[in-house]
Amino acid sequence: MLCFCFPTDLWNDSYLQETQGGRYQNHEVSNVSDIYNAQLSPCHVEILEHYLIKAFLVIPIFVGRKLWGLLGIYKHSKTRVWEESEVEFSKQVAAYLGAALQQAEGLEQTQTQARQLPAIEEQQQTLAIVISKIRQSLDLSTIFTTTTQEVRRLLHADRVIIFRFKSDRQQGQIISEDIRIDYLSILGTPIPKHPLAKEIKANPTKEDYTVDDVDNAELEADYLKMLSDF
Repeated sequence: MLCFCFPTDLWNDSYLQETQGGRYQNHEVSNVSDIYNAQLSPCHVEILEHYLIKAFLVIPIFVGRKLWGLLGIYKHSKTRVWEESEVEFSKQVAAYLGAALQQAEGLEQTQTQARQLPAIEEQQQTLAIVISKIRQSLDLSTIFTTTTQEVRRLLHADRVIIFRFKSDRQQGQIISEDIRIDYLSILGTPIPKHPLAKEIKANPTKEDYTVDDVDNAELEADYLKMLSDF
């Protein structure tokens, strides 16, 4: 006998993929004593034959109300009639697994939040500093300088800029910058056509645009060259 637990998204089963868990979403159990007498699809039988499986019992594992995966119990040597007590036992095991997973996920979330607290606290302190300095000054240059300096320090970035669009929302200029000393400044650089102008115009309510790696982001050639020049 062989027993497996696995997440549903790792099980290469087209039925599960197309139905997002199929009957298992309804807490149903697959109880098959003989794969040749279970009205399984030829494809399914072929997969089971490949792994030399003669009989199986599959129980869904739920974490809360979410189908997390399956507990699979297989018989290779011969067919097998699964007793009702065995089915109930397996369902209880799956239920305990689900409860344990839920506790583990809750603990991991708590630990992650705890690790993030210092960074979040520092971000809030920085935000308070920026807001305080903005309130103390009506000079836009001072406000922009404070903002770029504090953001770069907090996020450990190499450069932070503020770009201002012209009225056409296509062109503009870099009006403020804070930069590491070993990089060239681009303060005052005019941008004839901002690369994000098209995206911003198409989706003006989008709050941010992020790129993790400019070389693998399928950016336009002109945009990529500009970033390379910078």
